[in-house]
Amino acid sequence: MTSFTTNWEDEENNRIVELAVRCRLDGETVEIVDVTPHAVTFVDGESREPVRKLRVHTEGGRRVLSRVVRARGWEQLQQAAQEAQMAEAL
Repeated sequence: MTSFTTNWEDEENNRIVELAVRCRLDGETVEIVDVTPHAVTFVDGESREPVRKLRVHTEGGRRVLSRVVRARGWEQLQQAAQEAQMAEAL
């Protein structure tokens, strides 16, 4: 099992979500076991500069952000998990 942190940029909503990800290698496939959002950084829509950062403290907040990541950022997260698993194998 591998754990790593990554950021998912939600350009549509001008935010960057910090995530802790646990995954495991299942044969040739990397399976994401768990995704936990830790913080959200809101960015300016034009400059992309950080405006405000909020920690995610509640289970409700984690559930909502996890659903958004699964719906719109899953492909990017799968790629990051694959790279983390390959780095661990080296």
